[in-house]
This record gives sequence, structure tokens and C-alpha cells, in this order.
Amino acid sequence: MLEIVDKIRQLMNCPHIQPAIRNEAKGEIRNQYLSSAKAARLLQWRPLYGLDEGLTETIAWYRAFWAAQEN
Repeated sequence: MLEIVDKIRQLMNCPHIQPAIRNEAKGEIRNQYLSSAKAARLLQWRPLYGLDEGLTETIAWYRAFWAAQEN
């Protein structure tokens, strides 16, 4: 998760923002292991976006959404 946070901070040009890690979530799965290779093998799944492309599009959507909320 921290790798994703770092990637988002990089794409948003906000390296000064630091995540607050509290470890307070209740009822969450403590350790999760995901494999896109296994999904590709078993389900013939392929991503439509690369990580940077998907995050860039998501960031743009949120920026537009919050800008519209301010008006």
C-alpha cells in the first residue's frame, strides 16, 4: 500500500505529504496476497491500464470532481 501512496504522491507532485499510519482498522484482513499473474493465468484477465496511467486518470477525475464541488 505504501508503494501506491508513494506513486500517487509522485504523480501529484506532493512529496511533502506523508501518510498517517494508524493500524486501527477493525475487521480487516491483516495480510493480503494478490497476483495479477494468477488472474491472467486462471481467468485470462489483462489490465486495460498501466499503474501510472490508471492513477493519472484517477487523480484527474478527483481534481475535476472537487473543483466542481467548490462551484
